[in-house]
Amino acid sequence: MTTLTRRRGKHRAPRPPRRPASTVSGLVAAAGLALTLAACGGSGSDVPDEDAVAAAVEDAVGTSDEDVEAAVEEWAESVSGKPDAPDEPLAVGDCAETIWYETPAAGLPSIDCDEEHDAEVYLAVPLDELGPSFPGTSEMQDHTKRDCTTGFEDFVGIPVDQSVNMFSVVYPTEESWADGDRTALCYATGRTMEPLTGSLEGVAE
Repeated sequence: MTTLTRRRGKHRAPRPPRRPASTVSGLVAAAGLALTLAACGGSGSDVPDEDAVAAAVEDAVGTSDEDVEAAVEEWAESVSGKPDAPDEPLAVGDCAETIWYETPAAGLPSIDCDEEHDAEVYLAVPLDELGPSFPGTSEMQDHTKRDCTTGFEDFVGIPVDQSVNMFSVVYPTEESWADGDRTALCYATGRTMEPLTGSLEGVAE
């Protein structure tokens, strides 16, 4: 039986009301294109290829808005570096300033959720049952999508397709998989790319 790890019971001040996704065009520049999407696979370069961008868009459930998709592509082209690996890997209950492309949880530093951030991890999904060999992005997406979708509603308080927020997933990379990484992290983020302040837990928006 698959055992899921839900977000620790931390209660932080809810963030202020968010603007709807229809305002995304004007927010792209203001947010510096800090869209927090994670994708695995690809060439290993710091700049994602088209397939990696498509996978990132697919992960961002509900982001069919053309402006958002264009922002994803522009973000992908702008990625140029990664932070130093933190002492502790990103985990359920943590927030991250940015989710860097092709970086597993062990390489992502966390920050206090009361500070401005782009991502809040709300669920960990085990991947052990996918077998010993690295499964690839598509299989990991199929394995995690239902749990991340249900977990989002449990965490935020409304279904993702009714929310001004969305979710994406940090997957193991082929390298981290070889080192024993078998966990995908579902994280909540904003559709409009505005920085978040405070937890999204129970905000119901």
